[in-house]
Amino acid sequence: MNSTKNYFTTLPVSFLLLLVCTEGYAAVKFTIRSQNFLHLGWGTSAVNKNKCLALDEMMQANDVIIIQELMQHADPCPAETTKNKFQFIVNSTGLGSSSYKEYYGFYIKPPKVSFTNDRYQAGGTFERPPYAIGLKVTVSATSKYIWVGNIHSIFGKRVQQRYDEAAEVKDFYQYMIKVQITGAPKAKNYPFIIGGDWNIPLKNKAGKYTKGFEWLQTNNAEGAPNVPTSLSAKGKRASAYDHFIYADSLTVNNVQILTSASFASDLSWRQNVTDHLGISAEVTIP
Repeated sequence: MNSTKNYFTTLPVSFLLLLVCTEGYAAVKFTIRSQNFLHLGWGTSAVNKNKCLALDEMMQANDVIIIQELMQHADPCPAETTKNKFQFIVNSTGLGSSSYKEYYGFYIKPPKVSFTNDRYQAGGTFERPPYAIGLKVTVSATSKYIWVGNIHSIFGKRVQQRYDEAAEVKDFYQYMIKVQITGAPKAKNYPFIIGGDWNIPLKNKAGKYTKGFEWLQTNNAEGAPNVPTSLSAKGKRASAYDHFIYADSLTVNNVQILTSASFASDLSWRQNVTDHLGISAEVTIP
C-alpha cells in the first residue's frame, strides 16, 4: 500500500516537471495573407471604399496581412484598422522609379502579433527592394518570433529582369535568417517567410522551380502556391505571380487563393478591387 500511495503522490510532480520541460517547445500558429491591391490609396473615394471593404474582410480572417502597391505612407483604411483592432506598419520611404513609388504595408493583429524591428534588403539592384518586419507571435503563454518579408518585383520590359530579382532574393533570404529578431532567443537561423507579387511563376509545367527560384533547392527553402493569381480585364485568371517563399523549418499549410463575400466573382473582384487574387496560408513556427 505504501509504495502504491507514494507512486500516486509523486505522479503530479513528475507531470508538472514534464510540462515545464516541454512548454518552451510548443509550436505557435498564425494566418497570413498577401495581397497586391493595385494602387491602394489612389483614385476616387468610391474606388478606395471598395478596397477598404475587401481589406476589412481580410482582417476578420487573418492575423497578418501584407500589402503591395500601397501608394501612400499613411494607413489608407484607418476606419477598418480601428474597427478590427489591427496595427498598421509601413516602410519609411517610397520605393521605385523617380516617377512611380510604392510602399510596403503590413497589418497585424495585437496582442497575438506584435512588431519588434525591421530590415531592408542590403544592396542589390531591385526596383523596389524587399522589406521585412520582425514579429512576436503569442498563443496562450507561448511566444515565437519570425521575420515576415514583403516584395513587389519589377514587371519591366524584359522577363529577364524578373528572373534576376527573384534570384537576388536568395541574398535577402540568407541575410534575414541570420539577423536577430528583437526579443528573440539567439539562434543559428531565424524563421523567415516572404510573400508578394513576383511577376513570374514559381514552377514550370513539369513542377520544377523556374529560372530565378532554383536557389530554393539548396537553401533549405520552399515556395507556394503556384496557381494563376493575376486577373485579365475580363476577370480571367491569367498568370501564377503571387507566392510565399519560406524556410523549410516552418510548417506552411492551407496555402490557397481566397475569394470575397462582397465581390464574389473574379470579374467583380477585378472591376472593384484589384487585378490580383490574394494568397493566404497557415504558418506554424516550431
